[in-house]
Amino acid sequence: MHSGGLIVLWKSAGKTSFEALSPVKRQLPGAKVGHAGTLDKFATGVLVVLVGRMTRLMARLQHAIKTYEAVFRFGTETETLDPEGAVVRERSVPDRRTIESRLPGFKGQITQYPPAFSAVHVDGERAYRRARRGETVRMHSREVRIEELSLLEWDPPDARVRVMCSGGTYVRSLARDLAEACDSCAYVRELTRTAVGPFGQGEAVDPRELDPEVHLIPPEQFVRRLPGVNCAVIKMEQAGRIANGAPLTDDRIHDPPREDGLVAVYTRNGSFVALADRRNGYYEYQVVVPEAVSG
Repeated sequence: MHSGGLIVLWKSAGKTSFEALSPVKRQLPGAKVGHAGTLDKFATGVLVVLVGRMTRLMARLQHAIKTYEAVFRFGTETETLDPEGAVVRERSVPDRRTIESRLPGFKGQITQYPPAFSAVHVDGERAYRRARRGETVRMHSREVRIEELSLLEWDPPDARVRVMCSGGTYVRSLARDLAEACDSCAYVRELTRTAVGPFGQGEAVDPRELDPEVHLIPPEQFVRRLPGVNCAVIKMEQAGRIANGAPLTDDRIHDPPREDGLVAVYTRNGSFVALADRRNGYYEYQVVVPEAVSG
């Protein structure tokens, strides 16, 4: 298996997140490839791609804070809450003061209902498939966290906003609910994801310019950037044991972390060996790269 790494890809509008992976798969044949967080087809922005063994970190990045810039068009609602759906409702457009007064109510931990046109599973089937058949889809609420929701520009009926939110948040639902709080309705006319955790727009590569030799970030460099990850150096005489699944404890690490949580384990020469979950001085492996310590 390819030991892998991470690519920060820029997805263009009109492609699904799955389709955006095609250049990566073409240039890395045989390697396992996946993305950490779907972008709607109409959306653009940062798509974090994990390759090889690093796909085991998918859940970690799927739950990372996402940053978006979006345009909410007030006064009109579409069935999909995006530009691709038919208009289903029209209401008056609120003023700037009303919108700004409602923003604080959507910050912090909130309850949200995903759109009916979404990839959420409902009774074993994607919700959007049921919605396309004209079925009434009962969506279950979920708890999400909005770290930031700010109005960048107001050009009626369009509001350009910045959103920082937990994984699993639907910006389309946020537009719908904010508009409802303003006695209006809205859909997301434009959506751009500018960052996934620490990986941002400035380092994203256009798929047409992708060169894995240049743009595949090795685990030595990217794992230490993951939110909440501590770093530790393993004693060299113990390094080879990890490849064979030997238990890892604090006494086998130089200056072990004082806090529990995820730890990126490196050799003294900087090779990434493993990502492990530390609990009371004992480590449970999440990812191991045997070739980094073999031989």
